[in-house]
Amino acid sequence: MKQFVSCPVQLDNLINNSLQKTDMKLKLFPLLILLLTSTTIGIAQQPLYFGGTAEVVATIKSDNFVNHQGVLTNILYNSEINVKGEDLVEHFYYNENGQMIAQRNYTLMGELIDDDFGVAIYEYDFDKNGNCIEIRYFDEEKEMFRTNFIGPALIRMDYDRYNRIIRVRYFLDDVSLIEDETAVIEYEYDEKGYLVEERLFDYDYLPLDYKAPIINYIYDESGKVVEQRFLDTKGNICNRFLEEDEDDFAIIKYVYQGDSTIPVLYDVKGQPVKFDY
Repeated sequence: MKQFVSCPVQLDNLINNSLQKTDMKLKLFPLLILLLTSTTIGIAQQPLYFGGTAEVVATIKSDNFVNHQGVLTNILYNSEINVKGEDLVEHFYYNENGQMIAQRNYTLMGELIDDDFGVAIYEYDFDKNGNCIEIRYFDEEKEMFRTNFIGPALIRMDYDRYNRIIRVRYFLDDVSLIEDETAVIEYEYDEKGYLVEERLFDYDYLPLDYKAPIINYIYDESGKVVEQRFLDTKGNICNRFLEEDEDDFAIIKYVYQGDSTIPVLYDVKGQPVKFDY
């Protein structure tokens, strides 16, 4: 499964940290220009016309609390600025609960600019429990954009009553799941709250047919993952990429030595996999 960079809701360290009850860490006009005027009760949109027939240009959510140069206009929110490189200024915006609800990238002159992943604006929505439920990516034209050109343009997350993530969906736009990668991942937990299974689906919500559609996790008594297995739809151990590849692996066993974690790879027959470089 590809990791889509620059996404604040990562399943990073899911194997080693999830596992502690899955603590998700939160790291997406030719004729009309909208002049945003800040007021204490909201943003008034005043269109400026330059001739011809004006069209209504849809604005994105973060336009409601910043002006055209990224300056915060909502007095209840906070912002931070990070100058990165010669002509990239990252603006981070936080709501009254301290949750980062947007990142917008500008030049030193105050114009939107794409970062190394092709993204100019990241937006985040949260539920009442503080869980990030949606991430949106936009380019400098405020068009939805696939991160790094191959990732999703929108990610939606669902949670159970214990605030554990149970499903992630990756979209091309507001409605269409991505077609060339894993489109949906579902997560299952045991009675202790440990992640025990991932199920991977395509855009038709069918199990993946080019790589193992099921991943199992096994733990020791202390709650550490000691084994990860790749399974087919029948529950049989299979290669990670469902092919007869002698360099592929079907099982990962984790050996803990002090602060280090050493993964040891095995094939479908349980034999160690050796790579020739």
